[in-house]
Amino acid sequence: MVDAEIEAETATDQFGAGDIVRDSVQDERVIVLEQTEAVATEYYLLETQCTVAQCRKNKREWADDPVVEAVYESDVRRVFGDDWFTGDVLMAYDEGTLEDKMTRYRFPSGRLEVIVED
Repeated sequence: MVDAEIEAETATDQFGAGDIVRDSVQDERVIVLEQTEAVATEYYLLETQCTVAQCRKNKREWADDPVVEAVYESDVRRVFGDDWFTGDVLMAYDEGTLEDKMTRYRFPSGRLEVIVED
């Protein structure tokens, strides 16, 4: 049990606002808005009437992972064009105007992968 607790603690610091990571299920890049303190089994989504852990594309092993709020890069490009900066996205998120422009998604952190450039 101690190893699992240590692993969970390090996972909470895994992603920061503005990080660009890969959604391993959709194989698409996403921009992190924030990593919450709630785990997937506790984060209830009103729009789908289930927790993040219960969403059909999320694996059972991610159930205790912290929830990360993010937007798909393809949506960012559609709204901001090709010359966007992560600061544009984070500013719209902080101002509360982002959801007027694109969908905000919640993922268990285990679903997201750091992008390693060659």
